[in-house]
Amino acid sequence: MNWDYIAGFFDGEGCIYKRKWKSGHNNYSLSITQNDIAPLVAIKDFLALSSITSTILDYKGHHRLMIHSQPGVLRMLSELKDKCIVKHQKIEDAITNLSSRELRQDNSSYGYLSVNKDARDRVVDLWLKGMGVKKISEETGISAGILQGFVYRTLGTAKMREVFNALPTLRT
Repeated sequence: MNWDYIAGFFDGEGCIYKRKWKSGHNNYSLSITQNDIAPLVAIKDFLALSSITSTILDYKGHHRLMIHSQPGVLRMLSELKDKCIVKHQKIEDAITNLSSRELRQDNSSYGYLSVNKDARDRVVDLWLKGMGVKKISEETGISAGILQGFVYRTLGTAKMREVFNALPTLRT
């Protein structure tokens, strides 16, 4: 499995979904639909090696590999952009939108911490100093929901329990 194979597969069987929110920003997701699940499982395993989370769903008698995470979408599209022919322009447009959004929303309520190293490092530092999610949200302007998910994914449940147990009061 390699990016060239995935590019060919995506160019023929893939789809880029764009959802526009009332706030004006767009979310993207990617899918590849196939009757045979075997190539989708191989692609899913390959993507996992590149830290791209994907899921395989049964969809109307077919199998569909989905990528919803915006950092994962951006990473995959960046790998495919010079390899796809049919979807090349759509990929370029999505990359431009996602990349400019990342720059615009440095510490906003839609900040994607996994692609914004400065924000990520600041959040981890504040968390390890004992500041709760609500306080970090107020301090950084990043939504509490995004912070909560980030802390769970980054520090893991065991590390979170360790930090919680070391604190004299429960976090808010």
